Amino acid sequence: MNALPFQSLSLTCTSVAECEMRDDSAWFAHLRSLDSQQPVVFLCSGGNDPDARFSIAAIKPFLILRSKDYTCQLETAQRTYFFNADPFDVLNNVFHSVTHIEKSHIPFIHGGAIGYLSYELKNLIEILPQTATDDLGLPEMFFLFPSRISIFDRHEQTLREIGIQMHDEKGSLLEPISYPVETNVRPTGFHEHSFISTPNDYRTSIKRIIEYITAGDVYQVNLSQRLLFPGLRHPFDVWEKLFRQNPAPFFAYIAAGDHQILSTSPERFLRGNNGVLHTQPIKGTRPRGKTRLQDQVLLHDLLVNEKDDAELSMIVDLMRNDLGKICETGSINVIEHKRADSYANVHHLSSLIEGRLREGISYADILRATFPPGSVTGCPKIRAMQIIDELEVVVRHVYTGSIGWLGFDGNFDLNVAIRTAVTVDDRCILGVGGGIVYDSVPSLEYEETLHKGKSFTSIILRADDP
Repeated sequence: MNALPFQSLSLTCTSVAECEMRDDSAWFAHLRSLDSQQPVVFLCSGGNDPDARFSIAAIKPFLILRSKDYTCQLETAQRTYFFNADPFDVLNNVFHSVTHIEKSHIPFIHGGAIGYLSYELKNLIEILPQTATDDLGLPEMFFLFPSRISIFDRHEQTLREIGIQMHDEKGSLLEPISYPVETNVRPTGFHEHSFISTPNDYRTSIKRIIEYITAGDVYQVNLSQRLLFPGLRHPFDVWEKLFRQNPAPFFAYIAAGDHQILSTSPERFLRGNNGVLHTQPIKGTRPRGKTRLQDQVLLHDLLVNEKDDAELSMIVDLMRNDLGKICETGSINVIEHKRADSYANVHHLSSLIEGRLREGISYADILRATFPPGSVTGCPKIRAMQIIDELEVVVRHVYTGSIGWLGFDGNFDLNVAIRTAVTVDDRCILGVGGGIVYDSVPSLEYEETLHKGKSFTSIILRADDP
């Protein structure tokens, strides 16, 4: 690839402010006070999950990396550079260019890349048919490198802010990018929504997957479809309402100029902390019951159901195999299996897997070994993705990709971008799906996708209500 516009960078993190912040309402008031005319990324954790502690707001970027196929764009305050290169390599090179880090006393994050990886980056990792129509034309990789980060610690009830300065090898300061981003004004009216496929289309695709399973091609395939809505007038408002209604550990809001991402994910893809990796795939879903007794019956059925157990176990094996490409031999263990997690509209099963990263493994190595997340592809992974390409007519984009942060210090945290929508032009696009196995019932699988999208659809359809 072409050289970056800098040979080396030095990073200085300084504490800017620290104050008390009691609850999520105060945090969202803080988010509203930030400059909405610039690209921003908000990562919010809520609910009762042990990991739902830190929330992050990343603003005032001094670098923005976008990519589409092998065309990469790196934007600074001075100019925009274009590269014909693998975006994973460009991302790596930016991180490798940081030769000195002076940390603040604030724990958890000391600067880095915050943004998203779209599902279609799979096409740069594996040889796949790539038959889905790209009707969005959006970046497949979007990361901003912020000069200001707010960190809300729900446990300590504090808001801490750090400022980040970057100097190149000449001692020149990389200034934050400053340019107006037009606020998207969307048409009103949320009375109808539609599907990119009909119920019959989705059920027919499930039957085709079962044929592939019967023939021995694959054990499981994660099939998805789109729900389409009119564009959102105030996407941040919708996202905040979703959080208040159904908080989860891996919420994300990204304002990327010409599009916004709203993610309400409960699922972690990968976390790296001092060389230890964790992944927590989700498989197995039941709707919440209308009464306490009905709810308990549904949860019990999820816990004892052989189909759901087999589905989760297959993905656990797949993720262990992916981690085996980058972790020390013998270090991979299943810490917890078949944990039940309950949310506003659904119960889920999940498992926690741990491994120790080998020395010398880069972010590009990690992503090429594990992306896309196995819980949203199927097993075996490559054959499942080939079948997905055959049956899904449009790109998924960030849905079933990943959102999160990659730190300059080697620590990182990425979600699985489920329960995720993108607003672009005059459309709001929500992906929904589920894992298909041999004994899947097409009508029930279709209904499960609707349960998973229920939180989104209920709020979007009344988004303009007073």
